[in-house]
Amino acid sequence: LLGGTVPCAEYGISSTKPLKKKVSACIQSHLRSNAFFMRYHGVLCLGSDVDNAFDIALRLEELCEKEVMGKLGKLPCGEDIVLPKDFTDSIAENKAVFVSTPAVFACAKRWRKLYPMIDDMAQIAGTDFASVRLSGGFCEKASKAIKGRNVVFVLGKGAVCTGADADECGAVASVLEKNCLAKLFAEASGVHHKLGYFDALLQRTIYVMKYSKMKNG
Repeated sequence: LLGGTVPCAEYGISSTKPLKKKVSACIQSHLRSNAFFMRYHGVLCLGSDVDNAFDIALRLEELCEKEVMGKLGKLPCGEDIVLPKDFTDSIAENKAVFVSTPAVFACAKRWRKLYPMIDDMAQIAGTDFASVRLSGGFCEKASKAIKGRNVVFVLGKGAVCTGADADECGAVASVLEKNCLAKLFAEASGVHHKLGYFDALLQRTIYVMKYSKMKNG
């Protein structure tokens, strides 16, 4: 179904000609493959029709999940916490939610700072994400750390995701989970990749200045 191998195309910034050329070159050099990873983006699946392409994507998703879980094993969830009532008053966004899913909880326990592993994370969350302790002036520290971003980690607990409303917070939380899984899997595999800072900054700037306004328009 997948064509034997799933090669990875070199990175290019979203919606650019260099990305198109790199993905095209990967396809041309692997004519028997039906699925192609796009570094720091996701995957492109080619089928005879929509249903066939969806079947290929679904099968690849199952294989990737098996590979990731085989490396990471079962991860525990963190405990939920109640954010201080005055926290949302100290940030630019209207809504904040606490997330302690297994991957996010694991990252909150292991690292003091995390970076985007995928373009989506850079676009909707920021270029880097610090950790702050829940005690000792949390609101002041967290509001400073999250300025210009939509995620701040609570050390050893989980992470706070912010947005204009609950839907935006949910979108940030969803991509954060993917980013944390990618980080944990990369570390478990002995690979130390992350999206470059300037690429992440460009992605974030374009998203804030253009795409987020299109959604609200």
